[in-house]
Amino acid sequence: MNYSGFTKNGLRNAEFFLTKIVEGKPGESIAFVANEFTYPETELMAICAKKLGMKPFIIDLSVYGINWFQKEDFEHIPAIRACIEASDICVTTCMTFAKLLGSSKAMDGILTGKQRCFAYWSHFMQEWEFDEHQVLMARKRPLPLRKLVEKSRVLHLTTKKGTDLTAYVGSGNMNSIYEVCAIVPFFSEVAIIPKYENVNGVVVIDGASSRVKGEESVGLRINEFGIRELNLAPTVMEFRNGILTHLDGDPLHVNRITKWMNSFDPIADHIDEIGLVTCTDRINDDYQWRVFNDGSHHSNSFHIALGNNVSERGEIVHAKAHCDFDIWDPVMELDGHVIYRDGIFDDEYIFKQTGFELPE
Repeated sequence: MNYSGFTKNGLRNAEFFLTKIVEGKPGESIAFVANEFTYPETELMAICAKKLGMKPFIIDLSVYGINWFQKEDFEHIPAIRACIEASDICVTTCMTFAKLLGSSKAMDGILTGKQRCFAYWSHFMQEWEFDEHQVLMARKRPLPLRKLVEKSRVLHLTTKKGTDLTAYVGSGNMNSIYEVCAIVPFFSEVAIIPKYENVNGVVVIDGASSRVKGEESVGLRINEFGIRELNLAPTVMEFRNGILTHLDGDPLHVNRITKWMNSFDPIADHIDEIGLVTCTDRINDDYQWRVFNDGSHHSNSFHIALGNNVSERGEIVHAKAHCDFDIWDPVMELDGHVIYRDGIFDDEYIFKQTGFELPE
């Protein structure tokens, strides 16, 4: 096998991903989904998988897929889903599982990572430098944190800029909750889908929002190589019983959000999700803009999602209307105990309260 075109960092990072994140074993089949933009990194991972004794193959969507310089032309075909489901492991480097599987509900079903389907954002993989322990801790944290939320009563989220949001949690006060460990290698979170009546307060949105596809894209406060709007005033949202009651901030942002919300029937003015981000390493922020293409989902943040999912809240959160909004540098409390502040999780408390062994 020829490694001459790859850096030592690239080789190390590919093997770290395959052995520590994917936990691939000799003899397992692993399908990689690539296009012309991600093929070099995908080829590197496939070669390393072969070296480690796995059975890799690449599904190249360069022709039948998305061309970033033209109108999107991908259409779901059952053969792709069948291939994914027949493989021990599947790694996509270029397209969401919602499209590959032909279903947002099917995508939500694999977000925990337990089905070993991973969205791997490989851009610049050959230059990554990161703390392996921090990255792995971020992935070990979501399950005990989820269990802690399930046994707690009140989640309180505050920031110095004025965020003050309260949600009743616990197994009886949420529609669902799951750990998100399928977006790799640097991102992870605990996604809470609350009952609407149990969320009240205000959020001061000083981070980006996720870009929503379609003509009514929100796409505000982009902080990387898009529109740089972080110098504008934060957006303030107030909620009563999970429904947006007041929206304020820069007129540009307010108009975008209002237009987006009102483009759906019913209007997308409910809190469909509270996402507690569990990664703290700066590497996520340095490269994740190529994941979400909008600068959202930062480390050291949480996000709320506006939407209108009133019918499938126990089964799916990523409904047609769903837009995440980042709130940076929060203090996170569960039943009055601070579980996160100033970039640090109280892992000793989180793990021990839920019966998990704290990793060294």
